Amino acid sequence: MMEVCCDQMFTRDTFHTAVNFVDWYLSLRIPIQKQDLQLIGVTSLFIASKINYKIHTDAIKENLI
Repeated sequence: MMEVCCDQMFTRDTFHTAVNFVDWYLSLRIPIQKQDLQLIGVTSLFIASKINYKIHTDAIKENLI
């Protein structure tokens, strides 16, 4: 996940949010296959990037007004 974050130039907040999502999902103790971990990681990065993008753009708009 860290390599993808660096390649896509995500912020640290995005990475930490994604890790929290993965941790939360794994804490549910739902049986998952090893190959599904990559899908869970990518999905959590996608969601975290959308959340942090919204927060970031709202902060910029607030500073412009």
